[in-house]
Amino acid sequence: MKLLFGYTAKAMASAGLSLPNALTGVWQQLGNSPFLIFQSSTNVMSFTGSEFQINIGYSTIFGRSFDVLGKLTADEVLTWGFRYRGSFNSVSTAVLASLLVNDPRQHLTAVQWADCQTADISSTRDIFVEVTADPVARTLTGFVNGKKVRTTPIPDTVLWNEVHLGFLNPLVSTSANKLVSHFYAGIFKKSEGVTHLTAWECEDLPEVSSELRDGDGVLNRNTVNEVWKSVVFSTPTTPADAVAIDAQALNPQLYSTLLTDLTDGTSSTTASISTFGEERLGTEFGDTINGRRVAAINPAPQATQLTLKLKALPPQE
Repeated sequence: MKLLFGYTAKAMASAGLSLPNALTGVWQQLGNSPFLIFQSSTNVMSFTGSEFQINIGYSTIFGRSFDVLGKLTADEVLTWGFRYRGSFNSVSTAVLASLLVNDPRQHLTAVQWADCQTADISSTRDIFVEVTADPVARTLTGFVNGKKVRTTPIPDTVLWNEVHLGFLNPLVSTSANKLVSHFYAGIFKKSEGVTHLTAWECEDLPEVSSELRDGDGVLNRNTVNEVWKSVVFSTPTTPADAVAIDAQALNPQLYSTLLTDLTDGTSSTTASISTFGEERLGTEFGDTINGRRVAAINPAPQATQLTLKLKALPPQE
């Protein structure tokens, strides 16, 4: 599995948007994260401990797929998921996870609330919801606690660069608070077997040291240019399938490429991001041009630290 991103609720909340918030009726990108949120009423989405508390009658979360689905090989699929805690909603036809197609009001259903009310799942209030998109078979497959609950065809009219990943999107008439956390998306190979995780845990990695952080702890007064700068993290405390470092940046000097190198001291992986705009890396909701890359690695069992090196290249002639 190649991890596209993995976020805790805490990491999402610290990505740049203060929660709870008062904006309504608009899609907001959650800081520099891949996530888009929507509220139809004020302050119905809040950060509580390690989870988001979300009123499902008035708010929703989607993740950007960028250009990933259009670039998968015939053997690859994209799977995304989140952890849900709370009672099940009585509106059985409400959508719990989906693929958003072209517009916030058009989606392909992958998991409904009714899918969580099957006999062997109804006794639990802590579930893992996952969706697998297969661009070759053109299908969406929904899973609850690892059990397949639904397969939905993807019409030929759907373009891969115009979709978003539905993490929680019922927006039903019933007002009810739910707790969600541990958001991930990853690329799986069908030839390697199971293409979803069933259960997982995302973890924020604490910094050990950073050449980007000023003496007072502030990051945003430092810059990345042609010289490598490093940030060192401790390894996960829980066993890890993969670790991803999500790097985004302001681009006041119009540098054309951000190079990243992630190593555990034994092996390393690199990523190159060359879709800088004039203001920042990443684009607003609806833009289907720019992609996104993160550095990801499967850390060796003996690894104690991960080092992320960053370097920017000036525009090329």
